[in-house]
Amino acid sequence: MSGPIAQSLQVTLLVEPQKCLAGCLVGRDGGYLEFDLEEPIAAGTLVKLEWDDSLMLGEALGCGRVPGGFRIRVEVEHALYDTPSVVRLAKRILEARQL
Repeated sequence: MSGPIAQSLQVTLLVEPQKCLAGCLVGRDGGYLEFDLEEPIAAGTLVKLEWDDSLMLGEALGCGRVPGGFRIRVEVEHALYDTPSVVRLAKRILEARQL
């Protein structure tokens, strides 16, 4: 696991109904992320993680108790970085197609 990160993030559980939780990103290791939440989530839960200009989709692999809550490990399946640039590019493409 890389060094401490302690980055706030929004976690959306991709279940019906969707549920949004505030979390704290605490580590990265290759295609895996670890973050802390105040409540547990089940292994196999699909999640959307958002912080700064990043958006990631993945699956929870496990959940363990830590002081103050639960640590979740997620395997990242898809990632978008610099999302404002992606939005600008998509708008330019759509505008060009309308010409």
